[in-house]
Amino acid sequence: MKNTELAAERKSPIEIIRRYSVIFTAIVLIVIAVIMTQGTFLSLGNLLNVGERAAAIGIVAIGQMLVILTGNIDLSVSGIMAVSLASAAAFIKMETIPFPVVIILMLVIGMGCGALNGLVISRTRIPSFMFTLGTYLVYQSIGYVISRAQNMNFKPLQAWMNPSGTMDGRIFAIILWLALGILFILILSFTRFGKNIYATGASKRAATMSGVKGNQIIFLAYTICGLMCALSAWTMEYRLGQMNVNSTSSYQIESIASVVVGGVSMNGGEGKAYGPLVGAFIMAALLNLLNLYGVGVYEQNVVKGLVLIGFVALSSFLTSSSKGATKKKKVKAA
Repeated sequence: MKNTELAAERKSPIEIIRRYSVIFTAIVLIVIAVIMTQGTFLSLGNLLNVGERAAAIGIVAIGQMLVILTGNIDLSVSGIMAVSLASAAAFIKMETIPFPVVIILMLVIGMGCGALNGLVISRTRIPSFMFTLGTYLVYQSIGYVISRAQNMNFKPLQAWMNPSGTMDGRIFAIILWLALGILFILILSFTRFGKNIYATGASKRAATMSGVKGNQIIFLAYTICGLMCALSAWTMEYRLGQMNVNSTSSYQIESIASVVVGGVSMNGGEGKAYGPLVGAFIMAALLNLLNLYGVGVYEQNVVKGLVLIGFVALSSFLTSSSKGATKKKKVKAA
């Protein structure tokens, strides 16, 4: 009887939509984009543009996903990226530090910022929302101080990484994003660390009673998130060569939106590992479509906000409907 009930539940239309809503959304968005642009959306150049944006958002979203799965949130990702970029630019300007060391130092700084978030949040009762909002302001301000609020030059690093000029920065970013996405899908699906991430987010107290070191898991999640921010900043250096601290400002909301659109629960402990990967593509494709139609930056923010609200509402509705359907089946079975 139990096997029959489980099979019926798996075949429930609401449950199927809830589990794979991000896939359905991506397919629908691609179809709409192709129709509205008369096929221009699928041109190689445009797909590379979409992939470039998805990579920058998606790498940060991987770290954000880990944090949200533990039942927390990181609002400081834009600030961590700003510090990483500004620090790298300062090291490059010295002209005495080898470029491989510059990259390593930048990644270490990003990890350090994330580790500070994780250390305080895991060891105190300060809400992650408030603490990371505070560290966002601190990290962003440090980035402004280091860069003196001026454009930062990464062209020497760019030339070192791509001496022949043949490696498209967009392709580099996409390859790194997909490699990291696959890596963390495997980690969350098949390792003890992955299982402990979900267990901590579902119930930290229960996980701790089961032998899971919840504080350690939260600390590691934030540390990895800091590393992902620095890696995303690295791809920006490779692609753009010159930018300012403000270039990172949108990644805070876009990384969270990618995770939410990807079907990861904001309550923690629930969500497919591939979700933010697809969610980042959806956000990038949507922004690309808006750009193709000449929609302004402020209007784009309105659309991003509405999409985020819509997905949260849809997720809540599908979850409650799925639970309601499950209860009815249990009542009938009884």
